[in-house]
Amino acid sequence: MAVALAVAACRQRKRVRFTTAAELVTEMIEAQSQLQLTRFRNRWMRYELVVLDELGYVVMPDAAAELLFQVIAAAPSRRRSS
Repeated sequence: MAVALAVAACRQRKRVRFTTAAELVTEMIEAQSQLQLTRFRNRWMRYELVVLDELGYVVMPDAAAELLFQVIAAAPSRRRSS
């Protein structure tokens, strides 16, 4: 279903990103270690739809879960203020 929603959004010329939770967390941890986390978040906020696959299957450290939560929590508030 998520893939179908992503395809439909692409057909409407929306900016869409499909990734796994593990891949996203890995990218965030790398960005944090390079002191580029704000830049990373800003880049991800450009997408109109982000589909996170395998979210319930990944066991992650608390710090990684916090980073993921920050990105997810920031997205709706940014959309409302646009």
